[in-house]
Amino acid sequence: CFTFEGLGARVYGAAFTDSNMKSCPLDGKRAEDDGKINLLLVHGDTTDPFSNKCPVTPSAIAAFGADYTALGHIHNPEAANAALSAKGARAAYCGCPQGRDFGECGVKGAYVVTIDEDGVTKEFVPFSGRVYRSITVTLDGAEAMEDIISEVRAAMAGEDVNASTLLRVTLRGHASPELVILCDEVEKACGEGLSYIEVIDETVPSLSASSLREDKSIRGEVYRLLAPKLEGDDPAVRDEATDALRYALAALAGRAIE
Repeated sequence: CFTFEGLGARVYGAAFTDSNMKSCPLDGKRAEDDGKINLLLVHGDTTDPFSNKCPVTPSAIAAFGADYTALGHIHNPEAANAALSAKGARAAYCGCPQGRDFGECGVKGAYVVTIDEDGVTKEFVPFSGRVYRSITVTLDGAEAMEDIISEVRAAMAGEDVNASTLLRVTLRGHASPELVILCDEVEKACGEGLSYIEVIDETVPSLSASSLREDKSIRGEVYRLLAPKLEGDDPAVRDEATDALRYALAALAGRAIE
């Protein structure tokens, strides 16, 4: 605890000194009640009472009695802060000043917190020079690369993307079985004006398994050979089999394979 007499404030800090911490550092402790403003800084997990990353429940924060608790640990804090607010806790996670990967999307920053006789108010201040964003585009019925590029551009138009954006586009849905999706072409066509773009293809061919299974042509034979892998439990094997089927069907349709 550090006391700042000139500010009439006292700051408590709970250290996290190991890779794991299963106990709550606030248990059995309480802020002094002598008219000073009490602030608590703690790196902990308010979302799981059994967390091994310093479990700090809203009730423990309330029992400690600080005027405001500044929390660290969760870098995507929207849900955690909403839960704290719903329980009346005068506490919040600031998140992080800069997202580090696509697991930390959105504008990042910190809170400026004002404590006075009227209570506690928070103002979010953005810090991040680059902003990670992730969108999913459903391509049901796509038959050509032009269709995919058009759908991606339409999805981007509805997002806040600009020169500071690092964008991940995930393609899903059912595309033509003869369409070989070239992610680098989509990136080239849609990445202008962005800091970075990557396109991930998670689509599956729009096939009728029953009709292909009964197909007497080479198409059907290709499908029957790949069916055990297409229908297997291993996602990596399914992806490989999906690519193989696409390349084979594209070749049989006379389309270029790159």
